[in-house]
Amino acid sequence: MSQQTTLVVVVDRFERFVGELPDVRALARCEEERLRELWAGLGYYRRARNLVRGAEQIVGQRAGRFPRDYSGWKEIPGCGPYTAAILASVCFGERVPAVDGNGIRVVSRLEGLDADAWSSGGQRRIREHLGELVRLAQHPGDFNQAVMELGFAVCRKSSPACDACPIAGSCLARERGIVDRCPPVRPRRAAVDTELTVVVLVDAIDETVALARRRGAFLGKTVGFPLLVANRDASDAALALLQRLPGADLARIDDAFRHTITHHRIRGSVLEVRLPADAVSRIDEPLWLALGVSSPTWGAAEEVASLLSSALDKKAWHTLREEGKR
Repeated sequence: MSQQTTLVVVVDRFERFVGELPDVRALARCEEERLRELWAGLGYYRRARNLVRGAEQIVGQRAGRFPRDYSGWKEIPGCGPYTAAILASVCFGERVPAVDGNGIRVVSRLEGLDADAWSSGGQRRIREHLGELVRLAQHPGDFNQAVMELGFAVCRKSSPACDACPIAGSCLARERGIVDRCPPVRPRRAAVDTELTVVVLVDAIDETVALARRRGAFLGKTVGFPLLVANRDASDAALALLQRLPGADLARIDDAFRHTITHHRIRGSVLEVRLPADAVSRIDEPLWLALGVSSPTWGAAEEVASLLSSALDKKAWHTLREEGKR
């Protein structure tokens, strides 16, 4: 939970999460919708899905027994080199380095790597350096955590406290006066501007709203409103099918909200599709496929807000409800 999320945000959600899912078997049984509710507000939802996939593998293939070394953890879904190293060193005492952003910053300054920290060679050099040190440590888990704490609290990205650093005498970056250049700024993935239409289907008879499991790239495998990406043939085909629904009333709110998902900058519109009597029962599978969702469930309008876990869905629903009050 704390990877790329601050502890201030994590603590309360962690308590709730482990209170409901206290062991690996309970986690392996957790349904997708409940998982989203427990993870709400933490972002990077793929981490939560990987937690369940990992738990399923531990229960199904390892009889509920956790791996005890780095190579074993690496086989668990969602466990990359850093997570596997933390678990192996902290929990089981294996002498393996855990390389995160803090460790990269500490070693790049120690080694004076102002131009090579992010290349494959630079990353290998950093890992080898930490590997040599952790092999000398009496408690490798403590060592890995100490490097992370040093990078977080002392060898900070900006305004490092070099005078308080216990290893300042060995720091080549300090000696050369290049601390602010080590490591160099990491190249960022270019942001992609994306236009999305959020489709809200409403049964006008009983005022229920369609919520479905999405199959597309945006928020795939999550439950919410259908999402259509602008300027794609599939989206155009889905809109054409919606417009041909007998008696359907379509109302669009353009440029309704802004949202960001990883490197996508989203400009969202909302399309409300109100369906007349018996229209819902006549909708066939091709329309749901065109909308990129499985056959939906229909929830009462007053309950929709509590059923949504994605911030994007919540923004779209809030926009639609506010528009209806005007």
